[in-house]
Amino acid sequence: MAIRITFVIPSLSAGGAERVMSTVANYFAKQGYSVTLLTLDWGRKPFFKIDETITQRSLGLLSVSNNIFQTVIRSLRRSYRLRREIKRSNPDVVVSFMDKTNVLTLFSLFGSKIPVIVSEHMDSKQGRRMLILLRRIAYRWASRVVVLTKSMKKYFTNWLASEQVVIIPNPIRLEDERSNISNQVKLPKGKLIVAIGRLVRQKGFDLLIESFAKVSSNNLDWNLVILGQGQMQGELERLIGSLNLKNRIFLLGLVPNPLAILKQADIFAMSSRFEGFPMVILEAMAQGVAVVSFDCPCGPSEIIRDKIDGVLVPPENVAALATTIAKLMRDENERKRLALRAPEVLERFGSSRILEMWRRVVDEVYQSGANSKKP
Repeated sequence: MAIRITFVIPSLSAGGAERVMSTVANYFAKQGYSVTLLTLDWGRKPFFKIDETITQRSLGLLSVSNNIFQTVIRSLRRSYRLRREIKRSNPDVVVSFMDKTNVLTLFSLFGSKIPVIVSEHMDSKQGRRMLILLRRIAYRWASRVVVLTKSMKKYFTNWLASEQVVIIPNPIRLEDERSNISNQVKLPKGKLIVAIGRLVRQKGFDLLIESFAKVSSNNLDWNLVILGQGQMQGELERLIGSLNLKNRIFLLGLVPNPLAILKQADIFAMSSRFEGFPMVILEAMAQGVAVVSFDCPCGPSEIIRDKIDGVLVPPENVAALATTIAKLMRDENERKRLALRAPEVLERFGSSRILEMWRRVVDEVYQSGANSKKP
């Protein structure tokens, strides 16, 4: 009988963790596992393709609370409903993605004896104090805590057993999950710096825009395009206007096939204040693009080999980022040298290798659970 896996995630919108879960879930479905995918949202169409054999249900559990009383009541309701839906799927193993959902899933299944694997996708030290406290309690009940980097494992093994915490990096995609959809995006002429991500403070696009502004007047054949949407769009548009760069910096919104644009990039820039394991760096390098990134916590330094296949810049240092970008703009040979070495990232983070790591962890947890049920 096929092993039954239930995945839990807030939504399948256009995000890195969402893309990874869809990739992992599709892999298990193709390997013959019985897969159920539960999202906490209200049934939005998934941004990424989901295998037709996967049972998908949207639970409508996401809501905003106005006070602590509402928060408690709604959390109890969410826990009850999620427990009921997970049990309805009759899983052998549950896999949860993203910290708040991980906590909710573990509390929901407390005492059920259903093994749970939780997956972290952000710098572990980020978050409100209450969330950090709840993770410290709930993660002790997890069968495995999957993290993306060595630094994340070091953080969690301060209070969890080392064997409980497993490093599984994100897998690289060579083709876009929505590659059957063509982009209706007109790119500016000239050479391109490309950046991708949600338009939120974490991604640091304000820092990138300021960096580009410092070097734009001496590099008139270069433009900056940013793919993504989010709450900072208006603020970023005003910043671009104040710098008189509306004809040089373009916010292109949510693009269905970003890899097609990455292939046209001359430089890829990542300006995040913090990360987990930035997929966009992997994807840009896999496409053979010269990459420059802030050396933020955590992830970039475990992907980029500085000055070999990309360039790392001190975190949140606008001047240093501007200087590095300017050097790459001027030096085509250096861009080509970095771009030539960049695809070597596939040797470390290729999909087949990473997905096999996921399979081993799920099988180990399943076997441990099966053995514990034997009389």
